[in-house]
Amino acid sequence: MSRGYFRYDLTHLQTRLIPGRNQYVVQLNWQRLKERRTPEVIDSLQTPYNPERFNFTRVKPEEILFLLRPKQCDSIASNGCLENNSYKGKEVDTDSQKESNRHLVLINVSPLEYGHVLIVPNADCGIPQLLTSDGIHLALDVLLLSSHPSLRIGFNSLCGLASVNHQHIHAWYLDCHMAVEDAAVRMVCRNFYELVDSPTRAFAFQLHEISVDQFCGVIYKVANFLQTNNIAHNFFMTRGSVFNSSPEDGCSTVRAYFWPRKSFTGAKSCIIDDDDVPFNVAVAELAGHIPMYVPEKFDKLTDEYISAVLADVMLPEDEFISIRDKIKDILILCY
Repeated sequence: MSRGYFRYDLTHLQTRLIPGRNQYVVQLNWQRLKERRTPEVIDSLQTPYNPERFNFTRVKPEEILFLLRPKQCDSIASNGCLENNSYKGKEVDTDSQKESNRHLVLINVSPLEYGHVLIVPNADCGIPQLLTSDGIHLALDVLLLSSHPSLRIGFNSLCGLASVNHQHIHAWYLDCHMAVEDAAVRMVCRNFYELVDSPTRAFAFQLHEISVDQFCGVIYKVANFLQTNNIAHNFFMTRGSVFNSSPEDGCSTVRAYFWPRKSFTGAKSCIIDDDDVPFNVAVAELAGHIPMYVPEKFDKLTDEYISAVLADVMLPEDEFISIRDKIKDILILCY
């Protein structure tokens, strides 16, 4: 921060814990709206990577924190660019690795919160903003390598408010309890759950009585279905309690969520008028972390208002159920 690599200072970030059952965490981050890079115009989840547009190989050298390298790679393609390669690493380090297969960790120059970084798997391979098997494994490894329970992982699909069409995953610290850490769920089938009693509709997963590879495999199958069928979505991982256990059990597992959602086409809003909703709805917001941009509304947000805004981007219930049942059929065939 003192070296001027970030576009603004988060030292005095104002935070409100909104009373209510959803436990929203609202932060006034008006500079992010004005100072962030202009988002790319996106019209389809199938939009190909365009090397002529901004991508994360173009960042300044000082924005690169370090590289991640798997200790073991069982089936990495010779050029490191196969979309379905199997990342098997259980440890990472910061040694240099082949130029064609760099996993970058970058500072986010327009951060949401403390420690906000971007994980860019296979950065030089020109992968569009899709969740690949490598990306899921890498993001989970980062979460597990941190001893801090407040590290959060998030991904926005194309048409789900992703700003750059180059595969990247967000990681940041939010040192407040989030409702998703112990939210109630209902089993759909083995290793596949859905949120209940929530203003949003989401699929849920947990790293409990299942291996890391199985956990990532289930998540990849869901991501691949949503991406193949052009369904916008947001993905989130955090430490939390085992499903339907006592919240007092603490952060004893990893929880993951997918929110299939209405598609947003065009560029993510960079200007919010006073009469408009004072925040965008992407992965952080759906998880309960609400960065907002209008100071005049900071003290006026309520649990009911935020819940209504989040619910408005959800797919209709019948469409959600149809997607859920198709994913259930896919997962049942795998067992």
